[in-house]
Amino acid sequence: MLKTVAFENCVHFKDKTIIYLNSENNKSKVGVNNLNIFVGANFCGKSTVLELIRRCLTEEINVSVTNSFDENLIAYTFCQFGVDEYEEVVSGIIKEPGDEVKVYKIFIFTNKQGTFLRLRSSDKSITYNGFAQTKEDIEAIQSIFRKKDATNNINLLDWIKRSRLGEVYIRDKPCWKTIEDKYVSTLPLRGIGMVQWTKSDKIKMQHKQSNYEMACERAEVISDFLENDYKDIINEIDKEEIFQPKEFPLLKTSEGILEAKLTSLLLARKDIQTLCMEDPDRGMHPQMIERLKIMLFRAAYKKTIIVVTHSLYLIDTITIDKTHVFFRKKTSTNSYECSVKNNVGKNEELSKVSDIETLRTLLFSNKVLLVEGPTDREVVEGIFTHIKREDLEEKTVDAFNKDITTYQVIPVHGCENTKKVKSFCLYINLKCLCLWDLDKVVNFEKKTRAIKEFVEIDKVSEHIYNNKYRDEKLSSFIDNEDFLNVAKLLESKNNTFIWRHGAYEDAILSSINCNEEIRKSLNCKKKFDSTALKNKLKERLHEGERKKFYAELIKINEIDRFLHFFKGERRGGK
Repeated sequence: MLKTVAFENCVHFKDKTIIYLNSENNKSKVGVNNLNIFVGANFCGKSTVLELIRRCLTEEINVSVTNSFDENLIAYTFCQFGVDEYEEVVSGIIKEPGDEVKVYKIFIFTNKQGTFLRLRSSDKSITYNGFAQTKEDIEAIQSIFRKKDATNNINLLDWIKRSRLGEVYIRDKPCWKTIEDKYVSTLPLRGIGMVQWTKSDKIKMQHKQSNYEMACERAEVISDFLENDYKDIINEIDKEEIFQPKEFPLLKTSEGILEAKLTSLLLARKDIQTLCMEDPDRGMHPQMIERLKIMLFRAAYKKTIIVVTHSLYLIDTITIDKTHVFFRKKTSTNSYECSVKNNVGKNEELSKVSDIETLRTLLFSNKVLLVEGPTDREVVEGIFTHIKREDLEEKTVDAFNKDITTYQVIPVHGCENTKKVKSFCLYINLKCLCLWDLDKVVNFEKKTRAIKEFVEIDKVSEHIYNNKYRDEKLSSFIDNEDFLNVAKLLESKNNTFIWRHGAYEDAILSSINCNEEIRKSLNCKKKFDSTALKNKLKERLHEGERKKFYAELIKINEIDRFLHFFKGERRGGK
């Protein structure tokens, strides 16, 4: 059973990374989550980690595609296992720096007699089977799995090179085969259908029989289980259901059902102790994913299970505990560096984001714009939709309008929650913009509009503006150049935009020349104020109303200022 994986300088991962997957202490505790979930955008390293794990488990040494982040430094990956009869089993690979690629495979196990080492190099110049020579050697390996310890790669490599001395005979097992036999990983591309579009030649009647036969061959996991005698390694409670005589046509079975059958078969095998699955929820209805999640959760008490997913439905208040978030960022050389945040559910920043729906959206977003409430989101998304519609009509798409589609607009239910959500975004390296009402920065009396104090800027600016505007009318500030100075400061330092006149409804009504046309577009009565506007926008607008309303909206100066902020012109293009 895989417990921990540690790696450094591998592929796009630069820094030392340790992922804690399974704890013996939690294995028997009812209600404790042991299901590991990998989330993150494409090309963030999720599949890379699964491949690194696989390479640690097999005896073969793959030299051609074992890349380092920095070819001038040592790269390594080590996996720690819990195997019956042994105190500890560690398997790993180390790649030597330099133009001439040289990789070492290492297998270490500890029992009552001591700590033993198996070693081989890619050029076959070094092989070793014997005792680990000193306590320092053992400590060098153990330090790999401790975050605080800086692994001394040079000493570790020197130890490997001198290990060919003093070889003694040790028994054949345990070895790489011992852990490989208890491990299975599914691959991301596993569709069984031959016909992929209506113009396919294979859709013709004469190909029907061969299509069915080919589907059975391609459904390799299911066919392998049913055709071969696996009854001895299947859990007793699952045998009757799995090996029933009823047949079903694989080719006509939906992808979600096939994935469910595949997953059920793999979970039922007693011999598999480490199971890695990429997108096991593909093609499934949300209710079916919920059932899948329960199955995986239960099975994780007896196995180490890693699930790579792009589905929000596998994340809840329990599974978040062992969700690992992958992300990437550009380096100074314009290449990409991947990182992973382990067990985000244990992070104190997470506890501040109480809404699970918000949390799910954050975990599966590339970029987010935080707004105060649902109506704020409705207005912002309406503006974006109108801009995209104009592009479609004019058959042009500029870079800004492409960028719109990469943002998720998330209501955080009040300004006071913005800091909490933003703090979590920073923790998972998620690009985050904020849209605030004016009262988040300027506290003022609602009736008299007298300014009480400035907040959320910086200490120096707050002191200056408090001395200058305290007890003054709000209009004296927003009509002054000082407002733009504060706005630009927040935009450049905090990626935050503030409405000049109050909230979104005040921004919409700030242009007197547009008010009458906006009222008409919404079919409102003559009395048209901020309250009437808010009430109308809480309703679902008809298509005609929506189109006219947002066409007028983008003419307003304050909306134009917001779009300039969003384009990054005031944030230095960030």
